[in-house]
Amino acid sequence: MTTEQKIVADNIVTFFKDANGVRQHISNISTMGDTAMIKNNFVYALNILEEKNIVKCADGHNRQIFYLLPDGWDYTSFDDLLKKEKASKEKKSWKEEIDLSNAESVYKTYGMTRFITWVTFAIAVILALLKLAEALKLWPYHK
Repeated sequence: MTTEQKIVADNIVTFFKDANGVRQHISNISTMGDTAMIKNNFVYALNILEEKNIVKCADGHNRQIFYLLPDGWDYTSFDDLLKKEKASKEKKSWKEEIDLSNAESVYKTYGMTRFITWVTFAIAVILALLKLAEALKLWPYHK
């Protein structure tokens, strides 16, 4: 996104905030400035703001009426929005690294856990057979 598009996006959000978040027709928004910069970058900036959940189209496919979403009220500038997204991605990446290290440690202990499980099962089977032998008085040391 170019600097001009960022400025236009900031102007669009400021326009909504000044209007107290009332739904606005696209003709009202697009006339917020008569400069060529705003006219050339308006549609692109509005689409980006919509993707970032700052503004939303209220009338579906007609795309004539827009309103400010709750994230739009917290919006300060497009650069701050990009910084927040980057911090969020870094946090997600950090969590994924921790999950991966936990998964690797579980995988490393899997073989030993499996061995212990089989040994425990074998002991249980032997004890069950001894109890059965004692109950059937096949075991010479029964009481």
